[in-house]
Amino acid sequence: MLAALDGRGAPKLLARGVDAEGPWLMMEHIPFPSLASRSLSEPNPALVLAFAAPALEALAAIHEASDARGPLEVVHGDVSPDNLLLRRATDMRDSVDDARLVDFGLATFRDGRGIPSSALRGTPRYIAPEVARGEPATAQGDLFSLGLTFLHAASGFPARLGDALPSVIQRAGEESVIPYAEHASRALPAALRDALLAMVAFEPAARPATARQAWRPGSW
Repeated sequence: MLAALDGRGAPKLLARGVDAEGPWLMMEHIPFPSLASRSLSEPNPALVLAFAAPALEALAAIHEASDARGPLEVVHGDVSPDNLLLRRATDMRDSVDDARLVDFGLATFRDGRGIPSSALRGTPRYIAPEVARGEPATAQGDLFSLGLTFLHAASGFPARLGDALPSVIQRAGEESVIPYAEHASRALPAALRDALLAMVAFEPAARPATARQAWRPGSW
């Protein structure tokens, strides 16, 4: 899958093989810090405004990737602050804000074996309701997870609190996060706020069809 993506929204696969210790692969080093490495305990709406478009662009590149045989049908399956790498531009003459997604261990794609339906897929605080209920992960599920990821950064606290994993998963599958999202997004511009609220709709059909449709401020 990484070879087919060829760096689109993800690390590039540089080499792979088998030696005496088993299979190995070498991936491109992406020197961006993760969103989780920043302080998520304080509201940071400016960070969300800076990186919402690059992150959606990275997710769109993954979802839209194709080869000579057609769409790759990649679904990341675990979008979260740990798996979103962000680069802040330091010199606007030479650099722009950028984002990449990493850790495709739970991803599915056209040519791969699917994750068993009984397996827990994703980070419980950020998974979509249908995924929490054991339904297949989809691009709309990735959008939901990205929306909750950015709402956490905007507000300084996650949608789903508590340490008991079964309880977090149960609430994820049964409870809408819209009341949380409305509060968490108060400091964001109206257009981005509306986009994030749509991304975290409880029903997949109510979310944008693609990352490209979710929010497009004109730069991509």
